[in-house]
Amino acid sequence: STTHTDTDHTPPRNPTEETLTTIWTDILGIEHIGIHDNFFDLGGDSILAIQAVSRARRHGLHLTSRLLFLHQTIASLATHVTTGKEASADAPAEVSGRVTLTPIQDWFFTEHTVNPGHYGMSLQVELAPDTDTALLERALGAVVAHHDALRMRYARDGGTWIQEYGAIADATALRLTVRDLSAVAAEERDAELHEAALAAQRSLHLESGTLVKGVFFRLGPSRLPRLFLAVHHLVMDGVSWRIVLEDLSTAYTQLADGRPADLGHRTSSCQQWADRLSAHVRSGALDHELDHWKETAAAVRPLPRDGQGDDGADTFGRAAVTSVRLDRAETQALLHRVPAAYRTQINDVLLTALGRVLRDWAGEPVTVALEGHGREELFDDIDLSRTVGWFTTIHPVTLDVPDGDWGQALKSTKERLRAVPGRGIGYGALRHLSEPGSPARAALATAPQPEISFNYLGQWDGATSDDGLVRARLAALGADQAPEQPRPHVIDVVAATGDGELRVDWIHAPAVHRTGTVRRLADAFLAALREVVEHCLRPGNGGATPSDFPLAGLDQAAVDRIAGDGRDVEDIFPLTPMQSGMLFHTLSDPGAYTEQMSFELDGVTDPALLARAWQTVADHTGMLRTALEWRDVQRPLMVVRRRAELPVTHLDWRALPADRRDEAVRRLLAEDHARPVDLTSAPLMRLTLVRLTDTSVRLVCAFHHVLLDGWSTFDLLAQTYRAYADLAA
Repeated sequence: STTHTDTDHTPPRNPTEETLTTIWTDILGIEHIGIHDNFFDLGGDSILAIQAVSRARRHGLHLTSRLLFLHQTIASLATHVTTGKEASADAPAEVSGRVTLTPIQDWFFTEHTVNPGHYGMSLQVELAPDTDTALLERALGAVVAHHDALRMRYARDGGTWIQEYGAIADATALRLTVRDLSAVAAEERDAELHEAALAAQRSLHLESGTLVKGVFFRLGPSRLPRLFLAVHHLVMDGVSWRIVLEDLSTAYTQLADGRPADLGHRTSSCQQWADRLSAHVRSGALDHELDHWKETAAAVRPLPRDGQGDDGADTFGRAAVTSVRLDRAETQALLHRVPAAYRTQINDVLLTALGRVLRDWAGEPVTVALEGHGREELFDDIDLSRTVGWFTTIHPVTLDVPDGDWGQALKSTKERLRAVPGRGIGYGALRHLSEPGSPARAALATAPQPEISFNYLGQWDGATSDDGLVRARLAALGADQAPEQPRPHVIDVVAATGDGELRVDWIHAPAVHRTGTVRRLADAFLAALREVVEHCLRPGNGGATPSDFPLAGLDQAAVDRIAGDGRDVEDIFPLTPMQSGMLFHTLSDPGAYTEQMSFELDGVTDPALLARAWQTVADHTGMLRTALEWRDVQRPLMVVRRRAELPVTHLDWRALPADRRDEAVRRLLAEDHARPVDLTSAPLMRLTLVRLTDTSVRLVCAFHHVLLDGWSTFDLLAQTYRAYADLAA
């Protein structure tokens, strides 16, 4: 794990913040996280957000990914989560019946007509040395019983495939294959592992509902045992793997302790999601996206080719893999230091480098098929945070990354990705779930598909532990797809972080592209990625983009002018009509809305500490770090700074005779009120602390009324008194 040192790491102040801090520390692999650190600046991404939601709910905190995207610090998030039982209803204990195919499943059956049973996802992991195979088999059965999708069966109905649930009894009958390779020579062991894995992968069968196969390997007393799991892709995706591994560990521990396996609350079923998504599409709720998808699909062009064969040679069995990787230090920088520079997530950075390299190669912008996790929060009563299934979305996005400054390239790519409606879920939904003959089905069903795909599978280091059941994730075994199955894309670029390193695989067909060509592309991508990382780490580089301040309605030039490198600006949003009125009145009469409060405080032995308490409250209160911007913008804006030093004047009147105090106070108040508040400089407030005795002060606070009303001033004073008491304790 890493230590993040960009902020002061304010510790949690209540149980909710403590729980969230523990979850973030665990998921992000960072030792010291403060409640004002930003989840995405620390390396969080949309997949990790789902895991954070899942863990939070296990601790009784009702949280959504949407909330986490809106409130990206623990301090802000904690005030918006609810505790106790979740609002959404439990999924039924056992679901049954037919299940509508999701868009990705419909795509699968359209594209994969050759041996569709042999198309899985697999995982090889090292287990604890004393793993009991009987308990492991029962734990695996408990996982399959709990996650309904793993019991699916498939059948042909005329020319289409249908899916329906099998019985829970099928899950408890699951058998783990045990292979003892202790006596096998080292040079033969890999071949044995490969053959056993391949047998498991080939044994997956859609019609019989054989969708999960597990093989346990004993490798002798000096080596940790291994588990190989093969699951058909129709019911599995990258997020699901993390859920399965976590639940397998939970169930195994419970059984080992003599308790029944209890995997807790069931989240929404695949059946509920598929039915709701299908109804959503057919209601016309996504029709407004169609023009975007038609325009994007129209930009698809064939990739350059230089191979010696024809497209018929582009099968999984003939595919080659060219891999590149960042070392640990570079990966740590990419995950934990780069995001803060331009408020990016890792996909923004990877796709900027990829877009530049592809454009240089093809001589024009390249449209890629971008994969996403697809677990979008479209419906308030549907929760997929711990649902196993295949929810992946694939949608086209055109990467136009011209030569020049990496900062401009990052901003451009980030905005292009943010402009994708609904994070891309609508493309597949409209294409596969629209009524036959509808404009969406007609436009998208025959639209050209990108020849290159990109998929970032996320960070895997949090899926293992040094003392749990699952100790390490190992290299792939066997073959997840039938070798004779044609590949849907000419090049697949697949990235993932594991063992602290980012690895990027370029999967291609030597018959279509020479291996040397793909090697040059992969190396150029790695070089570009390193340049982007170096650029983001350079002092002075950075910036924000219009999507960071969606309420402000700014273009990139205005964001650059107002936010600069972006590191000092937390938010930008419009004034209310009443605040705008105050602003324009102030411009013609600068003192019109300067407010002032003044009173004596007893029990203050350290005025400097009181000033610190006031600053502490300002650090936690956006309005007290705000300036106004009204020049060259369509409407007046509030600009919230990340840090604003409160101007404090200290005076000592202890030697001033009592009979002169009243006049001195009158003069001080008049002079203070006569000084207008500078609306362009945060904070719109200043403080004067006058020491009267060793234990009392007069406090004079001047502020612009656009900041605070009467009730807010009372709340501000109460917070300041509490902060002073905490600091003095």
